[in-house]
Amino acid sequence: VVFELTQRDESPLRITAVDVAPGMVELLRADVAAAGLEAVSVQLADIEHLEVPDASVDAVTASMVLFFLPDLLAGLREIRRVLRPRGIIAFSVFGPSDPQWTDVYDAFLPFLPENGGDLSRPRHPALATPEGIAATLAEVGFREVRSEQIVHEISFDSVEQWHAWSWSIGLRGAWLSIPEEVRPRARAAVLEQVGHRVQADGGLMERFAVEYVTAER
Repeated sequence: VVFELTQRDESPLRITAVDVAPGMVELLRADVAAAGLEAVSVQLADIEHLEVPDASVDAVTASMVLFFLPDLLAGLREIRRVLRPRGIIAFSVFGPSDPQWTDVYDAFLPFLPENGGDLSRPRHPALATPEGIAATLAEVGFREVRSEQIVHEISFDSVEQWHAWSWSIGLRGAWLSIPEEVRPRARAAVLEQVGHRVQADGGLMERFAVEYVTAER
């Protein structure tokens, strides 16, 4: 989550980046220092309990974050608290999964300790539709909600590239929850389904729908 702050005297823009993971904070601090970005500070903090004064922030952005919150409404209320009147929240969340890839993600299910829902996209029920998003934001006092869905076509050069990619995102948790002795069979079952989606040029393409949302305090 990033906060963008401007001063009334028109001094330079200030940005504060916040993350709950210490490792992510340290890596970002190193990147910021290496780039010489003096206007950027990085905090270890929980979005539900921000160390930011009331009504002090012009904008809050959260890219693929909000569906992870244990208490979504508490997080949104905290964001609203720190925003100035007419301040903007801007965030992105996943839209519906690609129906052409349902069989790929279903292939995980027999190997998992329990069914974790839609493995292909982490989603929160209150943020699953544009109507739900608008109602959820209105509930905590936001207005002028705007939502746009854009479908991104993500290409992979091969089945193995897709497999490597699947270990670099949230799907890694599904792989790790499969007992190690069973994982080779799970890998074979999942990649068999992925292989059915190989195109004539040897590559693959999966569509990712993303909702981009803005609203005002």
